[in-house]
Amino acid sequence: MTVIRPNSVSGINSITVQSGNSLAVHKADGTLIQTITGSSGVSTFSSVSVGSATTDNSAAKSINIGLGASISQHDDNTLTFGTSGDPVAKFDASGHFLPNTDSQFNIGSNSVRFANGYFDTLYGDGSNLSNITSTTINSNADNRIITGSGSANTLNGESNLTFDGSALAYSAGGAERFNLAHTSGGVVALKNPSNSSMQFGTNNTTRMTITSDGKIGIGTDSPGFEFTVADMSGAAVIRAKDGANDKIVDMIANSTGGLVRTIGNYPLVLNTNQTERFRIAGTGGVGISTDKIRNADFLHIATQSQDFTNPTEELMDGGGICFQNTNHLASTGQSFPGIFWAPNTANLGRARAGIIGVAASNNDATDIVFLGKYLPGGDGLYPRDERMRIRAQSGYVGINTSLPDRQLHIVGSDGPTQATSGNSDTILVLDNKGTNGAIVEFKAETNGAGRIMFTDTDASNRGKIEYLHSSDQLQFSSNGGNPGYELQSDSKSRFNVVNSKVLIDKNNTGIILDFDKSGTSVGNISITSSNTSYNTSSDYRLKENVVGITSAITRLKTLKPSRFNFKIDPSVTVDGFLAHEVTAVPEATTGTKDQVATADDVTSGIATAVGDPIYQGIDQSKLVPLLTAALQEAITKIETLETKVAALEGG
Repeated sequence: MTVIRPNSVSGINSITVQSGNSLAVHKADGTLIQTITGSSGVSTFSSVSVGSATTDNSAAKSINIGLGASISQHDDNTLTFGTSGDPVAKFDASGHFLPNTDSQFNIGSNSVRFANGYFDTLYGDGSNLSNITSTTINSNADNRIITGSGSANTLNGESNLTFDGSALAYSAGGAERFNLAHTSGGVVALKNPSNSSMQFGTNNTTRMTITSDGKIGIGTDSPGFEFTVADMSGAAVIRAKDGANDKIVDMIANSTGGLVRTIGNYPLVLNTNQTERFRIAGTGGVGISTDKIRNADFLHIATQSQDFTNPTEELMDGGGICFQNTNHLASTGQSFPGIFWAPNTANLGRARAGIIGVAASNNDATDIVFLGKYLPGGDGLYPRDERMRIRAQSGYVGINTSLPDRQLHIVGSDGPTQATSGNSDTILVLDNKGTNGAIVEFKAETNGAGRIMFTDTDASNRGKIEYLHSSDQLQFSSNGGNPGYELQSDSKSRFNVVNSKVLIDKNNTGIILDFDKSGTSVGNISITSSNTSYNTSSDYRLKENVVGITSAITRLKTLKPSRFNFKIDPSVTVDGFLAHEVTAVPEATTGTKDQVATADDVTSGIATAVGDPIYQGIDQSKLVPLLTAALQEAITKIETLETKVAALEGG
């Protein structure tokens, strides 16, 4: 192998490799750089340099072209191009042509330019672009809209006007003032993002304003309500027009006040729940729950929907309020303003019921009087068939009396009288002149319920007395809960305890529950601070014919203690007696063995139906005297036997 050291060879301008031969170029350490094979007979290199200072020494393979220019291949499969001994550009392993180290790549100069350029994508903000068809873009940034500057070949990026693909926005003073957007839900939104109003105008004049809190003003830029229409030169009008039928409804505010009107001879109607509730006819009449109005000065309130064939007559049967000329009482010389009802076709001059104002006896106040049928009479101040009166001076209400002396004063069927005053705290006086006394009746429909409710100021139910027709029960409840006390249809009463207890609370010791028979105490339950006593009357003063108990052991032997369970509670076994077997102490048991109810028992409330069993009971405490006497007898016998045993043992 011939080694040619470049630094020892000079004057060689070319190396020729004969066809079929090759020339190997190595580094000084023997590493192969390149093999040159002659193919056409001659291979010519103007210059080849390996490992010189003008070659990229970090490259795996490098060729110095001359004058510091080099082409180098690197281990990461990149190819660099250098000038003046330094790489300036490269192809990376993916084939991208890039600057070698920095992010800037200059192509051409002011005097040298591309005639044509084709690009799929251009990147960058364009701030450094210049001399592009002699056009300049000033102040460009993301999402800014480009506008003309007024100068030739110059465009401006407007910092206050942007579009991000979904929203067009305008900003001023460092804040967004206007936003027009199309949301993902398909809604087109026009809004002012700042805390200020939005205005709309024509002819350079504001016509409508939406304030920052959502109020809308037409003709005003400071609406005080959610929707305000103002006209500073005259009446403000809101108009709804049916163009097809030429019907118009106006709502007007003018110098005379507020006005709602129709233009044309057709009614003004108010609906709720898609149903007509109120109507003012084109002629001026008013109907509530009816569209049949008698005439222009008539108010008709219907009790139900009616199809009138003769409104003039059938109106009287529909119910309503009729404000009539008070001259209908002129024949009597009396004129009472009021409201009158005429439930039939009779002359309205004789109203069948009404509410009138009547001068009080001192003529300086007016009572309100409710009439069942008006028939002029008396002194003109107290018409006959008066049903109720509210006194003007006191506010007292009288039913069947014209002189109530309490907040509510009710007089029975014997007629109005001046009832005797009750206690000063009395609010309601029931003064029935009949033999049954004062009566309050709460009546409900079949299977309904009549009740008295007691409420607090917050309207919450705190107490209730209720009669249930379906079960014939009178119940007392508190705080909206289950009934605490019930009076049954069989005249029995009970406390209803649900997950709770019956509480009797006494602040001091003594009797808390007393049991009487014909007015005489026969027993009680008393308490102390630590215990409860169940007491049966036993005072000697209540008794006579007192003798000691004899043959107690003999009587005790007749008792038959047993163990059993009650059918209703089969899991519990107890000790006790069968009532019919306790014959030694008959006063301890009630009832008779195998007794069933009779008709008298049902009438007296002992049983519900004839034939129902009447069960025996036992008061086991009444066995104590017999047990005590038997024990005493047994003790006496034991003591006697002990004495005999002691004598025998001592003898």
